[in-house]
Amino acid sequence: MSGRLVKLWHSKHRRVVGTAGAILGVALLLGIALLGWSGARLHSAAIALQIEQQGLADVALIEQELAALHAELPRREARLRALQAGGFLEAADRVAWAEAVVTSADALRPISYSAAIGAPQWLPLPDTLAERYEAQGLNAPALHATDLVLRVQGLHEDELVRLMDVALAAGGGVTRIEQCRLLRRADDIGLDVECTLRRFGLGKPPGGAGADAMEPAS
Repeated sequence: MSGRLVKLWHSKHRRVVGTAGAILGVALLLGIALLGWSGARLHSAAIALQIEQQGLADVALIEQELAALHAELPRREARLRALQAGGFLEAADRVAWAEAVVTSADALRPISYSAAIGAPQWLPLPDTLAERYEAQGLNAPALHATDLVLRVQGLHEDELVRLMDVALAAGGGVTRIEQCRLLRRADDIGLDVECTLRRFGLGKPPGGAGADAMEPAS
């Protein structure tokens, strides 16, 4: 092949061969340039497609989160209404709480019982909640806790469960069992029990008491 080209180059067709070579070279360069341009277009299209797909995925994720929140909203609203109805935004009615616990304990006929309720203790909100109020320019309410120490002698397990259910329900707000000590009696008449229940709520300290007056719940 190269021999024929040499002969043509030295023949009278030299100009034609040169022209053809030049055209071929230009065509080759144009082909390379076209391939590069096509590759760049494909790369840009691939990036654009990837961005679009990521955007669609983000939108789908947001829609899923909104759907989950929408489905969760009725439960949260019901919980909020229950907390408000239970006095979470009010101070504990310590007299009513003690009377309900004493009445329930008396009906079980234990050997002895007592219910002692302390004064409300004012606590700061957790930092995350306090920051939310501050970000919205609102004064954060204070968290208050009220303890009830219940001591009962001579209760069986099922009776103790019923008494704890009454004490938790009567506390209102958010009431939970902080600790319990149970001892089985040597005379086999049930259990001796000492439990601390803590009732939480939101509000403002009386008399404008500030953070200096707040004490941690024991």
